[in-house]
Amino acid sequence: MDRAHRTAVVVSTTLFLAALVAIGVGSYAWQLDRNPPTRVTPDSAVRIGSTPLFDPGVTLFVHESTVDDTTPARWGCALSTSDGRRPLDTPGDIERTGTRVQEGQALVPALRIGRTTDTDRLSCSDLPAESVVWSLPTEAGYPRIPMALVVGGVALAGAGALIHPRSRGLGRFA
Repeated sequence: MDRAHRTAVVVSTTLFLAALVAIGVGSYAWQLDRNPPTRVTPDSAVRIGSTPLFDPGVTLFVHESTVDDTTPARWGCALSTSDGRRPLDTPGDIERTGTRVQEGQALVPALRIGRTTDTDRLSCSDLPAESVVWSLPTEAGYPRIPMALVVGGVALAGAGALIHPRSRGLGRFA
């Protein structure tokens, strides 16, 4: 077998293996459940749920008038994790996150929580009176990375097929 033939076989095999890994990881990440919408009430700890792979996490959303009246960083919100208690003070970014509708109310991002695990609990001690606060996924749609992995995996498999000598009708050289 000559050197060019052997190199083409090794490269195409490597591309096929990378395609299998990319498609497998992308498919697995795609089927993971997202964080469910959770209503947050004052002085009670709520379980947020685990953030799936490649997902940016969770954000607290409130009615727009609530954000205008108070500063979300002063709501006394904290995330209790296995490592301790972490105060939440990163404001939500409406340009990046957008708005949501829950139970017929338009909501805007107030506080970014980030990635969470199954054991994490969220509590807020000083929520404004009669405010509606929801914990929702930061991105409205499914994460793009799993889909990109699957599409990239298919592209890698195609490239591997094009490079392989047998796909071009070439056999081994003596």
